[in-house]
Amino acid sequence: MLNRTREEVRDAFASHGVTVVEWAHAHGFNPDSVYAVLLGRTRGVRGEAHRIAVALGIKSSAGTPNPMTWPSSRTDKPTETQQEVPMPNN
Repeated sequence: MLNRTREEVRDAFASHGVTVVEWAHAHGFNPDSVYAVLLGRTRGVRGEAHRIAVALGIKSSAGTPNPMTWPSSRTDKPTETQQEVPMPNN
């Protein structure tokens, strides 16, 4: 699996019409931590930053496929029954 650059991930957010905050809440992450990883303030070496980097496809984790998915519809508050659409690898 190819890792994405931070810029590719930011572009993907824009092309899917999903905000970082929406994605963070839908995946159980702190939005400030997601921004820190996306902006390179945090390298994602361990802990939550690492889990975020793996979820965004910036880093790979042994035996873990890229779980980055996008909510299929925009809502302010994601629901547990909300269908998710996998992000295409380009």
